[in-house]
Amino acid sequence: MVFVCLATNLFSQSDQQLIRKKIDSTVKEIDKADGKIENFWYGSEYYEWKTKDSVMVKMICSFKSDSKTVTKKFYCTNKQGLIFSTEKEVTYYGSDSVTWAGKYYFRIKKLIDYETLGHGKSETEEWEPEKEVLISYYKIINNITHFTLNKPDKINSGN
Repeated sequence: MVFVCLATNLFSQSDQQLIRKKIDSTVKEIDKADGKIENFWYGSEYYEWKTKDSVMVKMICSFKSDSKTVTKKFYCTNKQGLIFSTEKEVTYYGSDSVTWAGKYYFRIKKLIDYETLGHGKSETEEWEPEKEVLISYYKIINNITHFTLNKPDKINSGN
């Protein structure tokens, strides 16, 4: 059984579809575009980011514990800042696992649409997706900035 949750907001459905298509197109361009890719491990957390024209356009943070793997991706543009984010959590129960995933669409630091799949935190009334994604976004920026300023010899670079 798969649980699907879709957000609605201030835009009409056709406006939201157009905005999502534009964002999806931009995300594909970011993934395909050349850029400097760097990464490092900080304890059990793995960080990777892609820079194009001195702007971080894609950031990934993932970590594993005994029972869970979490991966968060953030896509940015110079003008808009955060435009899109994905999140995937896989929780392991012996040889079984449960997957929860989310996609988040942003415009000028405001969540305009999202969808989630699976059973997880989105099923609780306390969940605040915009707040949670923005906190994770600023945390990854801070961690990358802090690490690059303090331990530049530990960063792996590639193109």
